[in-house]
Amino acid sequence: MKTMIREETWPYIEEYLRSVPEVLDKIPTFQEALDERELSAQQQMLLHVLRHKFGEIPVAIVNRIEATTDTAQLTQWLDQTLDAPTLDELDLA
Repeated sequence: MKTMIREETWPYIEEYLRSVPEVLDKIPTFQEALDERELSAQQQMLLHVLRHKFGEIPVAIVNRIEATTDTAQLTQWLDQTLDAPTLDELDLA
C-alpha cells in the first residue's frame, strides 16, 4: 500500500521542515547527541590517521584520545600527526 499525502497537507509539512533546525537547537538532548557524534568522529579520524601512518598504536594513546572531549585538542593532534615523522614526536603519551 502506497502512502499518499493530500495536497492541502504540504504547506504544514514544509513549515515543519523549515522549523526543524531551530527546534533541534532548542532541545539540548538532540544537540548533545550531535556533539557526541562529532566528537566520536574526530576521535576515530585521528586514530585512523595515526594507524595508517604509524601502524599499531599503544593502548595508552588510544585511551587518551578516546577520553579527550576537547575538539580543539583533537584537531591539534591531527595536525601534528600529519607533520610528525614518528609517533614519538607527538605529544600524546
